[in-house]
Amino acid sequence: MLKHLVYRPNREVLGTLAAIERHLNGGPGTILLDELKLVRGEARERLRRLWLIGHERGAEISYMEGGQVKYVSAHVPMLGASVGRFLEEAEKSRTFTLEMVPCTEATRPEREYNVDPPIEELNAVYSFLHHWAPKVKLNPKPLIPAGMISRFADDVRGLLSIAESSGVEKESVGGGDMAIRKREG
Repeated sequence: MLKHLVYRPNREVLGTLAAIERHLNGGPGTILLDELKLVRGEARERLRRLWLIGHERGAEISYMEGGQVKYVSAHVPMLGASVGRFLEEAEKSRTFTLEMVPCTEATRPEREYNVDPPIEELNAVYSFLHHWAPKVKLNPKPLIPAGMISRFADDVRGLLSIAESSGVEKESVGGGDMAIRKREG
């Protein structure tokens, strides 16, 4: 479903490293990866390198094409599934993790989300964001709530800037967690 909400996603979530490099060569986009726990050897190390440097503007990776070294921008958002053993602990500090747990009768969703996803709902969200983004001026240094420090504060800066510009308020709650609520009025 994420492929409907991100900019120019790669087509193969289990594609080869060469396919990912070709995708990056096509210009700005997003890398979607699945089952990262299955990645081994050199591909694992190169994907981890891309994961680590992808947040940095100007970062590049190189690859061989037709006997020539090619350089391509590595500044790209990445979303991955099964990152548990793929990333080391320090690398996870640059990662927002969503833990998947089996649902129970009490937590079961209203509808089955694995069958016929509601693409029209996703398209409505994408359309809203597509029209909103060119009009908004994001604050590159939004107010960081108390308790958010270090790399985590840096990681959420973009999300806080978006929240700030869209009319929501932030507040710090115990342990540096963040709650976001809609402004009244």
